[in-house]
Amino acid sequence: GLRCDLHLYKDQPHGFFNLKNKEYYTKTVAEMDQFLISLGFLKESR
Repeated sequence: GLRCDLHLYKDQPHGFFNLKNKEYYTKTVAEMDQFLISLGFLKESR
């Protein structure tokens, strides 16, 4: 099987994680980075 991680953000509209909403943008990018690190696509930064 393939891996899929799901992170829910209750009551958020479409595109809520775009750069204009810095709080959710930062959280989304951090979650994405951790996912890619766990799969070996990225190396963890120091």
